[in-house]
Amino acid sequence: ESNQTKEHLGEAEKVVEDLESTVESLTKTLEEREISIEQLTSERDEAIEKSTTTQQSLEASEQKVVELEACITNLESNMSSIQMQLDSVSGEKNGVMEQIEKLHAEKSDLEHNIKEASTQIENLVAEKDNLATELESRETSIAQLTTERDQAREESNQTKEHLGEAEKVVEDLESTVESLTKTL
Repeated sequence: ESNQTKEHLGEAEKVVEDLESTVESLTKTLEEREISIEQLTSERDEAIEKSTTTQQSLEASEQKVVELEACITNLESNMSSIQMQLDSVSGEKNGVMEQIEKLHAEKSDLEHNIKEASTQIENLVAEKDNLATELESRETSIAQLTTERDQAREESNQTKEHLGEAEKVVEDLESTVESLTKTL
C-alpha cells in the first residue's frame, strides 16, 4: 500500500510538473500577446494621425479648387466684356485700332490665365482623388488594426482563463500531493 501511495505521489508530482510547465508557457504566451496588443494599438493610433493629416490636405485641395473655379469664372466674365468692347469698336475708324490691339492682347493674356488655372484645377482634382484614395486606404488599415487588436485581446482573455484553470488544477494537485505525503 505504501509503494502504491509512492507511485501515486510520483505520478501526481509529474502531473504537477507538467502543469507548472504549461502554466509557464501560457504566462509567456499571455505576455507576448499583451506586447502584440500594445504594438497594434500604437500602429492604429499612428494610422489615425496620418488619416487626419490626409483629410486636412484633402480639404485644403478642395478649397483651392473652389477658389480657382471662382477665378476662372471671373476671368471668363472679363473676357466676355472685352469681346463685347471689341465688337463695339471694330466698326469705328482707324483711331480705335490701337485700342482694339490692346484689347486683343488683354484677351490673349486672359485666355492664357484661364488655361493655366484650368491646368491647376486638373492637377488639384487629381491630387484630391489621390488624397481620397490614400484616406480610404488608411481607414481600411485602421479598421484592420482595430480588428487585429480586438482579436489579440480576445485571445489574451482566453489565455488568462486557461491560465487560471491550470493554476487551480496545480493547487488541487499540490494539495493532493501534500495529503499523500502526510499519509506516507
